[in-house]
Amino acid sequence: MLSNLLKVSMPFYFTILSLHAAGSMTDYYVTPSGAVGVSCQASEPCSFQTALDYADNDGLNNTIHVAAGTYTLSGTSLAFSIMENKSLTIEGANAATTIIDGVLSTRLFKIYRTADDTGVQITIRNLTFKRGSIAEGGNGVYINNLQKSNVTLEDNRFLQNDNASGNGGGIYINNYSGTTIIRRNIFRDNTADAGGGVFAYTFDGRIEVIDNEFSNNAVTSEIEHNGGGLYTSTLQGTVVVANNIFSKNSALNNGGGYFCQITSIGIAHIVNNTFVENNADMYGGGIYLLMSSNDASHANIYNNIIWSNTSLTGDDLYINNNGSSVTGATCNISHNLYGPDDIDYYVYKAGSIVNTYNIHKNPLLTGSSPLSDGRRSLRLFTASPAINAGNSCATGVQATDYEGAPRVQDNYINLGAVEAIVPIMAPVYYLLMQ
Repeated sequence: MLSNLLKVSMPFYFTILSLHAAGSMTDYYVTPSGAVGVSCQASEPCSFQTALDYADNDGLNNTIHVAAGTYTLSGTSLAFSIMENKSLTIEGANAATTIIDGVLSTRLFKIYRTADDTGVQITIRNLTFKRGSIAEGGNGVYINNLQKSNVTLEDNRFLQNDNASGNGGGIYINNYSGTTIIRRNIFRDNTADAGGGVFAYTFDGRIEVIDNEFSNNAVTSEIEHNGGGLYTSTLQGTVVVANNIFSKNSALNNGGGYFCQITSIGIAHIVNNTFVENNADMYGGGIYLLMSSNDASHANIYNNIIWSNTSLTGDDLYINNNGSSVTGATCNISHNLYGPDDIDYYVYKAGSIVNTYNIHKNPLLTGSSPLSDGRRSLRLFTASPAINAGNSCATGVQATDYEGAPRVQDNYINLGAVEAIVPIMAPVYYLLMQ
């Protein structure tokens, strides 16, 4: 059994160097039983450590192909630093079969900047990050102190990464002016102090969180405890959260599904998501939106299903726009479906809120078989009031939905993450993912 595991007793550190040959690329191949000191080519795969060493020294763009298997970390994490004009892709064979397991003894990946990161592109895909744990946060992947990098994390699984003392159970990323894309990942059963699934910050860059599943994540400590599934924060940047499913996430304080903070002149687009059965002990069981004190930030909340969430106040949606002016910061809330009662929706200052074309009826959701990549989905029954009830012109609407189907069909768009409709073959029940 041990021959199938990669035992790591020391951290992996390598530096991404400036390019010597523009556009040149080298591929390296890694297996759990790969040798040290070999070529790392497909015919002679190497250990993870050897591939990282080569990438450290070759001065080229690199792709590291990680073969199926379990890579067990024992007490220390994989780590590397980034420098100017470097492209690095770390790609597993398949997220279901390519597993990095920290056995709750260490963080799994750490990426940090030591010099100018202009032109840096980092892509991590098709891996499972499982059972990472560290008091600093970022139990699965920790990416800190970036300035201008473009970072993409896609088609990964973040499972059971558990430490309530830091931010970001699955992912922590601080990317000051760069672009962060988090797409088609699974976040299940992760815990943290803030952002049980993901904690993402940018000053004036861009954050995109699209087509992800957030389920059963939690923030459980007594310090920050906001954002059970997702926590995003920006001062002058743009955040797009679209086509995600948030189910059964929880927060001890605010934002059981999603805690969104936009200060200064930040902008947030929260579009075509499904929030169901999330809980916050205080405010905003589905979404908690915190806007700037100077009233210059702006938010658009369109085409979402926010239903059957619970909290002390604002079960489905809580807007804190309590700025310096009489009206507060501006938020457009349009073409959504959320609960019918006063406790389901709360806003500090209604004068700046545009609240139109929203629906307050049961969305008639039903679970479905997992998608081919393992993500769980929630579809609409044919009688759902959410069918064709969206605004296809809203900023942030994607070309495809959560399942990859065309988003706009016959000039119409559904509310929530999914366009697929399930025929009613039996009495209608409100069903969630099992």
